[in-house]
Amino acid sequence: MQVATEYPKRFGDKIKRLAMHSQLTQAELARRVGMQPSHLNLFLQGRGDIHSQRFVDILSELGIDIESQLERYIAQKSGDLSDEKNPGVSAERVLAKLRKMSKAEMEAIALIVGKISKDQRPTKAKTKGVA
Repeated sequence: MQVATEYPKRFGDKIKRLAMHSQLTQAELARRVGMQPSHLNLFLQGRGDIHSQRFVDILSELGIDIESQLERYIAQKSGDLSDEKNPGVSAERVLAKLRKMSKAEMEAIALIVGKISKDQRPTKAKTKGVA
């Protein structure tokens, strides 16, 4: 089991990696979120604390929309996966159900999808007279 004091260091390591991939130095990241580079460095080492808003600002600078992530997590936990702001969540729900299906169920779905797509193709009768 992880000791609670290890979590700040692990978050710091992940933030450092994100900053590196975003080609941001710690000094530039600190400047963008309005904090001293030394304070950011202490936080990233797991030896300093920051306000939650500052943490959200850091994540935002690194391209992470924490509000959307939280909304998605809440939707998943509550079973409401039809969030209009997260259309991919519904697809994830469908995929999760598909993964749990038996081979026979998958074959039945494949037959139905094949039939639907075949019925929607234009036939010669439908396309007669079209140049």
